[in-house]
Amino acid sequence: MKSLRDSLSAAALVSCLLTLGTGCNSPSAPSPPPSGALFQVRACKGSTTAPSGEIFRVLLQDSALIAQASSLLVAGGPHIVAGQLRADAGGYNLPWSWHLESPTITFPSVAAEVCDGCPSAVEGNLAYWLQLGVFCPWTAEVVARDQ
Repeated sequence: MKSLRDSLSAAALVSCLLTLGTGCNSPSAPSPPPSGALFQVRACKGSTTAPSGEIFRVLLQDSALIAQASSLLVAGGPHIVAGQLRADAGGYNLPWSWHLESPTITFPSVAAEVCDGCPSAVEGNLAYWLQLGVFCPWTAEVVARDQ
């Protein structure tokens, strides 16, 4: 009977380890990012606090937005990136403890000044920004596509 119990325990362990590699759905295990295209965005370039800018990442899942971000990458220059803020890095926006929710991301030509800011400002006062709900840095620039 012991060998059957050991076999069942081993099978349960293997099954658990194969389940997305999360260590049996441990709440502390990071989840992999959802599928889509990951873009690096630089904001606040030229500011006194971050002259070379600050990088954050956005995950785009809509093919039209992926094409638009790719065009912005080629064109260069600043363009507003906007989206709803969520707490946690989303599996891809480290070192920040927040991310923009993929289905809400847009590249508008105008946005309210209240949601403009730097990634470090969001990080430094996350509770305020989460209550505001939106981040839309006016100085954003799509600078790379992660592979």
